[in-house]
Amino acid sequence: MSLADKEKKVQSQTNYVQHFSTRIPWKDNDYTERIDNNPKYNVAAQVIPNITSSRDLEFEERNKGK
Repeated sequence: MSLADKEKKVQSQTNYVQHFSTRIPWKDNDYTERIDNNPKYNVAAQVIPNITSSRDLEFEERNKGK
């Protein structure tokens, strides 16, 4: 198989992204910068590394809903 044939085969197998979605951590109250009413149940914030590393769950539990 020539290089040109290989390139055509690869091009025919290339799939393009037609849809993109992003998961945004949920808020159990509203989006007015208040701490969640039940922060320990916000699983999304527990598994996303950039959020997990900056969270203080004890502080959030003491100040939930505020």
